[in-house]
Amino acid sequence: MPLGVESDFNGDGIRDTAISDPEASDEGVPKSGAVHVVYGGGKGTLTLLQSSDSVPGVPEAGDQFGYSLAVYDADLDGCSDLVVGNPFEDIGTTPDSGSVHVYYGSTKGLNAGGKAVKEFYQGSGKALGGGPETDDWVGYALAAGKTSGGTPYLIIGSPGESIGTVEDAGGFYYVSGTAQTVVFVTQDTDKAGAVPGVVEVDDRYGSALAATPTHFAVGTPGEALGTTTFAGGVAEFSHTLVSGYPKPIAGIAQDQAAVSGAEEIGDQFGAALAMVPYRPAGASSTTESLLAVGVPGDEAVRPLTEWPRA
Repeated sequence: MPLGVESDFNGDGIRDTAISDPEASDEGVPKSGAVHVVYGGGKGTLTLLQSSDSVPGVPEAGDQFGYSLAVYDADLDGCSDLVVGNPFEDIGTTPDSGSVHVYYGSTKGLNAGGKAVKEFYQGSGKALGGGPETDDWVGYALAAGKTSGGTPYLIIGSPGESIGTVEDAGGFYYVSGTAQTVVFVTQDTDKAGAVPGVVEVDDRYGSALAATPTHFAVGTPGEALGTTTFAGGVAEFSHTLVSGYPKPIAGIAQDQAAVSGAEEIGDQFGAALAMVPYRPAGASSTTESLLAVGVPGDEAVRPLTEWPRA
């Protein structure tokens, strides 16, 4: 089976395209969401809807199914798999707790090879464990791929997660290997070394994610730097696992001399992230990464009073 082509859901060696449509109406339900797939080489289209028999859940107003997307080969079968974030999904009676679905590719296409959709959401005995809470927003951001050692990984942001009594501190789930082993990481986690920052109200840790085969970054746009609220920050990690947890590397913020600009209220440094592999001149392998950080509120003069949903 052809290998090395990104977003190849049917394994034919031709790149396919997944298009997010989170504000689409499904069976007349507003903003329930949809994902459209176009197979390369003129091999047809597919629309994923929660009203479909093979798709878990039901369409609900404001679900925004498809709010985030990621692609990786979760089971290493040579066909790409599609990850769909549904951060405003109600889990039971808990509104906007959020969920994530993995649709497996096959030679017949997505969700057509007999392998059931994998669901990630919170609850006793469920893939993410814990318990659903209002506005956790599991799946608000996603990143996925394969490490330099060939291990598949999926990272799921949950920026509305409360840590103890600290509201909206946020966190992320790191899902590793074909066994899909899950660990939860917050700014209080120290299993593989101290995670940069501390848990604070409205940090929204996990709002943005970006990754390469060697590293990944986590945005914390609500991070306060001293008394400067919503200044923002970014934490860097290695895919190297220590006791099952990814290893923290460093924190980045505008209060550091190496970062241009100065922290201001409402900057939201880290609200958007992009990362690519980098091999310095003369290096024999690609072991570094380049990171771009969005600062959408730079020069803002007042703090946010409500986090934007969309």
